[in-house]
Amino acid sequence: MTNEYEQNGDSQQAARIKAENALVPTCRKELRKVLLEYLQWMHAMKKDSTFRKVMETKNKLQEREGYDWLESAELAIDKPKFLLNRMFVKQRVPED
Repeated sequence: MTNEYEQNGDSQQAARIKAENALVPTCRKELRKVLLEYLQWMHAMKKDSTFRKVMETKNKLQEREGYDWLESAELAIDKPKFLLNRMFVKQRVPED
């Protein structure tokens, strides 16, 4: 798109800006789709018992131990590995 604008006589900077502006509607539409998917995913996650346990642990680490948000989230995810590992289990490969 930039090359096309440059061939029509626009400067490199003007061509780049015009190309970016032409993509704004597409980017906005994609952002709305991604945000909706994210919100649906988060809504489902909040109902999941494993997610709730991780969040409880994170909150306790913040309140009782004084960890910041990121540290408490990392520890809360690392602590119950057995719960998270149950979410993805290897399947037995048939012998035939």
